[in-house]
Amino acid sequence: MDKFIDKAPSKRSQGKPQQQAKKPHFKEPAPPSTPNFSPTDSEVEEGPSQLHFQAASISQHASEMAREVSNLLKPIFESQFKGLKKSVDSALHLLHTHSSQLTL
Repeated sequence: MDKFIDKAPSKRSQGKPQQQAKKPHFKEPAPPSTPNFSPTDSEVEEGPSQLHFQAASISQHASEMAREVSNLLKPIFESQFKGLKKSVDSALHLLHTHSSQLTL
């Protein structure tokens, strides 16, 4: 049985670096693609006035979107605030009515 056991290093491991432990199969998410903001030739020819117009347009669009979000969130916050205000008013009323019983 000893004649079947190969005591010499295997040919497979000779001269090759040992394999590192396998990394888990977790793939890191790819970084978000960033749009190319370098101006095109036509934008360079049009000059700053066109870029200012585009910036103003983007700014106006952002303001409109912020206004829409505000309008959507306003009723939610108002209802939460009303509930909180009722609780605070109730606590203040109790404190005021029983303040004579409190000793400092």
